[in-house]
Amino acid sequence: MPIADLTARILTEWLEAIEHPVSRNTYRKRIVAVWRWCRKQGLLPRVATTEAEMTERAREDQSEIGILTVPAWRRALELIRSNYPENLATLVLAGFAGLRRAELHAQRWRDIHLERGFLRVTKAKRNTPSKRLVQLCPAAVQWLMLCDKTEKQIAPPWSIDRIRKVCREADPVIECPE
Repeated sequence: MPIADLTARILTEWLEAIEHPVSRNTYRKRIVAVWRWCRKQGLLPRVATTEAEMTERAREDQSEIGILTVPAWRRALELIRSNYPENLATLVLAGFAGLRRAELHAQRWRDIHLERGFLRVTKAKRNTPSKRLVQLCPAAVQWLMLCDKTEKQIAPPWSIDRIRKVCREADPVIECPE
């Protein structure tokens, strides 16, 4: 559908199909960013509120950050390895090394030194040391050895969103620890 034909109503209907409010707000934020970019490029009037900006944010409930049990973590790793192997390295580095979304999506295989057991973070979230070494535990190294290293970047776009969705649908215990 051409961008000129998209209305706030159409965008809202599409966003409402996304069940998880955090994911919904993430997609909304990305859409608003595209429309703002179009406005900056002169493709949209500079003073007009865009259709994307007229959509509402989803209400996000305060939720406690959970910690996965060892069996749930193992199920998540096996599920992603068997069904979505292109996302395995993303899950391994998020869970074993604690990398954040921006760090994961910028991480390259050339910065991961499995034989020495560390990775070099070269892009980080604001107010975090952007260049630092992260020690990899032996389990992380073993899981990363199973990954396809032919791509330059370890994480395809939106891989964290896909991992969350797949795990949530396959086994609610993976997302919501006991």
